[in-house]
Amino acid sequence: MKPEVTEWFFDQIANSIIATTAPTLGNQRVFIIDGTTISLAPTTALKREFPPASNASGESAWPILSLVVAHELESGCALMPEIGAMYGKKAVSETHLCKAVFGRLPSNSVAMVDAGFGIFGVVYSAVQHGHDIISRLTEQRFTSLVRTAVLVDQCGENKTWKLQWQPTRHDLRTTPNAPRDAMLEVYLHQIHVAGEGVLYIVTTLEHSRIVIANLYAKRVDVETDIRSIKVTMDIERMRGKSGPIVITELLTSLVAYNLVIQFRRQAAKLAHVPPRRLSFTSVWNTFNIILLPHLHTTPQAWREAYQRALVVASKDLLPNRPAHRNFPRKTILRRRKSTDEADGKRTAVQKTAPPIG
Repeated sequence: MKPEVTEWFFDQIANSIIATTAPTLGNQRVFIIDGTTISLAPTTALKREFPPASNASGESAWPILSLVVAHELESGCALMPEIGAMYGKKAVSETHLCKAVFGRLPSNSVAMVDAGFGIFGVVYSAVQHGHDIISRLTEQRFTSLVRTAVLVDQCGENKTWKLQWQPTRHDLRTTPNAPRDAMLEVYLHQIHVAGEGVLYIVTTLEHSRIVIANLYAKRVDVETDIRSIKVTMDIERMRGKSGPIVITELLTSLVAYNLVIQFRRQAAKLAHVPPRRLSFTSVWNTFNIILLPHLHTTPQAWREAYQRALVVASKDLLPNRPAHRNFPRKTILRRRKSTDEADGKRTAVQKTAPPIG
């Protein structure tokens, strides 16, 4: 399938799914944006297009693709991602990819991003595309901005400031399309979250701190979604050996993800629970086992199988876990790839082979 056909099909599926849900904030849809990386097959073509990481010891074997994607908050649907090289002479930063993602959002949307994107250039780009934005800030950047802001509301240690954000020289260098007299009217929020410290937010929205804090609390959903795409959908094991094939494989995997997300929403409606109360992995397994292996020759047979699958998926409930669970960070070993396993088998054979002569 040609990449342009895949892209058209992707957009048709995503837009139809998003259209089935109501906007989150009045007439505005909220999109959670985040980035990740994917290791590709170690072919010459992919290494040339997506160079591997390197250090003083040499170059890694795995080409690295950088990806930034937006997920619509109500439906959980992923939009077309922006991709680029993580390393090499043609490396593209996540902030650059994020700015490109703004062009894919429906007009008058709200983009929600983490502190890594909390810079003038990203906020300016969102506004230029006709969107509002909610971004977390690092404490250092917040402290710098709040010096010239005007306090407009306070309740205990929770505070809100209004700021006319003007770019620094560095901001102008990294945002070449911004004029020297560029200015953004934004609000700064300092929100104390029980058990989690202080949340520093910059936003173009005039909503209260409580509304902004409750919205931003859902940003973690995109990290769960990306994990589902990378691990459950297994896109880290893409078999494509050239750029166009990798892109086609990535987009078709995301189409499958969006369809399963819609399937989960329907199962959740049947169970009278929010969609995220159902395990994505279990729902995906149900979809795979009941629907995909069987050839349903008539529409009626397909509808009956689909209803059976919905009933089964509606029982794939996650346990009720206590809120604000915190765990110490752990180092997770990289999952073995097919070539790793092959190398391991060859090594084992060499060690157990009888001596010659």
